[in-house]
Amino acid sequence: MAMPTLRTALLTAAGALFLAAAPAHADWTSYGGNPEHQFFTTEKIQAPMGVLWKHSTSVYAEKTGNKGGALISGDMAFFPSKNRVYAVDVETGELVWRAPEGDLNDPKIPSITATPATNGEFLFVPDAQGYVSAYSVTDGTLAWQFRTGAQVRSSPTLVGNYLYFGSDDDFVYCVDTKTGNLRWKSNDRGKSFPLSDDAVGSPTYYNGVIYINSADMKMWAIQADTGRVMWLQRLTAPSVDISPVSYNGRIYLAAGSSMFQFRLRGGNYRAYSLQEWVGNDITTTPIITEKYWYLGDRDGYFHAFTNTGRPVLKADGKQWKIKLEGKPQGTPVLAQNTIFLTTDKGFVYAIDAAKGEVIWNYRTEAPKGITPLYAYYPIRAPLAISNGRVFVVGDDGTLTCLTADAADDEGPMITTPRPSRGAVMNGSPPISLAAYLWDEGSGVNPDTIEMLLNGKPIEPDAKPYYERSSEERKGWTYDPVKRLVRFSTLKGEKDKPEQPLLNGRQKVQIQAADWKGNFSSLEWTFVVDNTLPKNAVAVKPKSKTGAGGPGGYPGGSSGIEGADGGYPGGGGGYPGGGPGGPGQRGGRNTFQGRTGAYQYTNRGGQGYNPNGRNQGGFGGGMNRGGGMNRGGFGGRGGFGN
Repeated sequence: MAMPTLRTALLTAAGALFLAAAPAHADWTSYGGNPEHQFFTTEKIQAPMGVLWKHSTSVYAEKTGNKGGALISGDMAFFPSKNRVYAVDVETGELVWRAPEGDLNDPKIPSITATPATNGEFLFVPDAQGYVSAYSVTDGTLAWQFRTGAQVRSSPTLVGNYLYFGSDDDFVYCVDTKTGNLRWKSNDRGKSFPLSDDAVGSPTYYNGVIYINSADMKMWAIQADTGRVMWLQRLTAPSVDISPVSYNGRIYLAAGSSMFQFRLRGGNYRAYSLQEWVGNDITTTPIITEKYWYLGDRDGYFHAFTNTGRPVLKADGKQWKIKLEGKPQGTPVLAQNTIFLTTDKGFVYAIDAAKGEVIWNYRTEAPKGITPLYAYYPIRAPLAISNGRVFVVGDDGTLTCLTADAADDEGPMITTPRPSRGAVMNGSPPISLAAYLWDEGSGVNPDTIEMLLNGKPIEPDAKPYYERSSEERKGWTYDPVKRLVRFSTLKGEKDKPEQPLLNGRQKVQIQAADWKGNFSSLEWTFVVDNTLPKNAVAVKPKSKTGAGGPGGYPGGSSGIEGADGGYPGGGGGYPGGGPGGPGQRGGRNTFQGRTGAYQYTNRGGQGYNPNGRNQGGFGGGMNRGGGMNRGGFGGRGGFGN
């Protein structure tokens, strides 16, 4: 009886998924959106989304990447990229200020190591040299700096007039936000008391206590007003790049493949092992709600569990578990019943929390001219949500603002078809039919992709591209990481002859729409000639100086008429200084069509011989081009000297 109850609960009103007292966030001013790190907003964020604007620094954050997320305060958006923090107009993305100024590649300027925090007056920024710097939000003027003994990987938590953060010098600090003066560092009844290892998590605040995790698999509770260490608990797995979450009188921390739930007094905990369903370590700070936990793992899956540590089942009885393009790293955010998250292959996802289904995804695009240029750039930074918009910071140094009402009236790009237009080849399998497909506005909707060969639809493969090799696939696949749609003609089964494509013109068509419904289509043709050797492909001749050779052999008396893309005649012999020999007229109606994909228009020197005008394909003399060549397979002119 429990199973129907669970399914019914999943499909109830969105309120069943919500955090009890989480406010709507007009602003997003710290890691997690609040001191409890709940990564939740009651804002209703619609998906699919499109790009409203981008601000690109064109500075790649090598090594550790950009781990600091964006903040939104009033009419400004703030974000770190490598060793600078940027303030931009929240409506346009235009730069207002950046700090510190100077050479972007100056090695003396330390990298920013975590998400800053802001109180609307100052922006508090941690860095790799152990500083927390306070900049004026108005103009980026440095107000004060506080220095610890090692780098600060802990995103500061702002509570009232105090800022809490940990350092790799093993201490937790509290400083005054107005002056930068030390209020306390972790202690035992006034005596300095370091943690036993780097303080790596962002401190979570709840009911007068700070909770923070250290690199040596421990959880610590510290009094917020005095810095006195209250208790510590040893865990069974590390939790680097993951922070504690406070919810409903309990503290949660994901570590390894387990979820730890701590009592406030004494720190006694219960460990929920998720290893049966989470094959590898958890990689995101989890979203904790009244009934469910949402988290990502190192194998590239995103999961939902009940608050008793059991996998959630969808309405069809299958496990709520989603395979992503890449490993989820940037901490996800729950906006009513939609989860937004990112991956280390540059993707942004929107997932229906009730149904456990992807309702939109988008691959971020790096700015042109960035160096070094990679196929994709990871997104490691936490997301920020404010006023119906999602803000994404990538390792390519770009802040992308996404919103449902962004203008997008252009369809996807479909380019670089293979085989190339007008190629002539043997039809034996496997022949790879492929083209690149992507969309910078709102992303490609994979459910709209279609591929046709000679007007007949090719079925998509039953499994995703990553689940079996190209030799095992039976249909077309789309790889959104490489941005490639591909199908290979099928080899014959064992002890059965191969089935090559038939002689003649072959037409390929790929079509797709973006998430806003804008449609694009690419159509091209190539020619199969099974008298050619296997794997042979005819190529266009290159210009070359020399005497023109004689015209080629005559074409056949009757060809095959193609519906699209003619097989135009070849040029005279390679153009050169001497006269070309006479071409011979080919047969009529061979590969007649509209586009003439395989065209030669070379006249070159006196290799053009008006007396040897050949109307046949590959004949010596002038090519009439445009697909209206009426000749058969005429011979090509000889090689010039």
